[in-house]
Amino acid sequence: MAELTRAARMPDIGPEYNAFLYATIDTGSSGTLLSVLSAMARMNLDPWQEAADLTALSAKAAARRLATLISAVPGGPSDAANHDVIAARLVKLLPKQTRVILPPLPQRTDFTDIRALAQSPMVRNILFAAIALVLAVMWFSAHQTPAQPPDAAQGSVSARPANGAANGSHN
Repeated sequence: MAELTRAARMPDIGPEYNAFLYATIDTGSSGTLLSVLSAMARMNLDPWQEAADLTALSAKAAARRLATLISAVPGGPSDAANHDVIAARLVKLLPKQTRVILPPLPQRTDFTDIRALAQSPMVRNILFAAIALVLAVMWFSAHQTPAQPPDAAQGSVSARPANGAANGSHN
């Protein structure tokens, strides 16, 4: 049975990266073109992810990173001084960053925020008011007289005659 190979997952990036990914890094001695896409594939990198990562960097940092990658390409350009020039040219082909990347929020594992909230005078006052309200409702419900049936409220005796007097029999 033949082994199945997984295709690399292409990130959700659009055609704005095509100019960068298909740009020529170098023309080899045999006349073959080496594109950014093929160079990254030779290094077993995901070209789309690398392009997205480079776009998130400043132009200077992206050029440094790309020059380092170009120098590591198997069969790539051998002139080390040329790597910086090539990288600077290629970084200009990356799409401009259109969104602001915010740093991640710090993860808190302690309860200092809860303690600070509990020590807040406003929260304390709300808590005390809620407790007072619950106690007041409990007190009023305990001291309220139970509802009386309608006959008892009028002070009359039961309308039903005792010992069969309603039947008209007398002894």
